[in-house]
Amino acid sequence: MPLEAFSIGLAGAMFNAGMLVANMCFTRAEQIAKYDMALFSKQGQFCTLLWGAAYAAVAFDGKNSGQVGKYVWLVFTLEKAYYVLHWARWHMKNDVGKMWKTATGSGDPLAILTPVFYSTYGLGDAVFAALYATLFLQG
Repeated sequence: MPLEAFSIGLAGAMFNAGMLVANMCFTRAEQIAKYDMALFSKQGQFCTLLWGAAYAAVAFDGKNSGQVGKYVWLVFTLEKAYYVLHWARWHMKNDVGKMWKTATGSGDPLAILTPVFYSTYGLGDAVFAALYATLFLQG
């Protein structure tokens, strides 16, 4: 059974919009940025939202026109693969357990958002990389 591009594109957009939860609508962007400034500076966090907007735009274009070029799904696959590889490399060099310990001992209930983000974003990106790759292959 072929995957439904509209639902996957919209789900990808919603996943990326989760950045607004992790950084509390940019009020805690510095907490996300301090652990990986190369990828998740404030500008990088904003670009995550732009990628999400691109997923939504493709989803709605496909729903309205009935088709989307298959190579856009390949680009989305490569983008997600980049984030997954970066996430895996980051975990090899950083101690997320220490982040959890610092966050839970801080007395700030929102501090937990940073280790939750760094523990999980690559897993979600891997799922969407696989879904986007499937849409490309179905194309």
